[in-house]
Amino acid sequence: MKKHNNSKSTFFKFRNFISNKNYEVSFHKGWHEISIFRIKFLKTTSEDNFLSQCVLKNMEKKEKIFIISQGEIKIKKRKILKKKLNKFDCFHTNKSLKKLEFNCKKGSQLFIILGKKNSYHNFKNKFFNFEKNLKKINLWGGKCISRVFHGNKISVVLFKLKKDFKFHDKGHKNEQITWLIKGKMKFYIGKKSSSLLANKTSVDIGPFDYHGGMSYGAIGFDAFSPKRAEKRYS
Repeated sequence: MKKHNNSKSTFFKFRNFISNKNYEVSFHKGWHEISIFRIKFLKTTSEDNFLSQCVLKNMEKKEKIFIISQGEIKIKKRKILKKKLNKFDCFHTNKSLKKLEFNCKKGSQLFIILGKKNSYHNFKNKFFNFEKNLKKINLWGGKCISRVFHGNKISVVLFKLKKDFKFHDKGHKNEQITWLIKGKMKFYIGKKSSSLLANKTSVDIGPFDYHGGMSYGAIGFDAFSPKRAEKRYS
């Protein structure tokens, strides 16, 4: 995998994309093949074609992973699809989401991870809950419990870190974007360090950059591109 010119590790905050009285949309574009949108619903919102209007223009055939981090969101598409999504529910698809109806309760928060456009036929929609349907994996042999989902080209990990958990990673070829939804941790990449804060500061890690940190108690997600192939992630 070629190293991109803009693939240096960086701490970041999600950039504002759309803001109105009903919702706020922010995003981060990764250096490999993924982008992440965060949507915070300020009021109970009901719209017929919500995603196509604010986020998913020209996103046909792209791999899409939806994660509800809090609240409740109902999605519906004619008689084809009807689901109620709650905390840690996930929806994986590369199908068209035009005319998808959204009904979102005030205070709900949604993350959308977008991957590479796939040239082959659509794969099946997949619905699951990170906590209820994925097994626990102790990736670091300590105070860290992870749950891993492998999409087509992307891996996503939900992690829960106890206070004082420490780790050091020698680095890997995959892009890794890490963000918290609760808590705080001290994080370093090489000689750079910063605090990761829930819904504020996050990190995008470049290829083969060593990194690590210490948790003050934290819950968050890692998104990897390409997906992790190591046995411990299976």
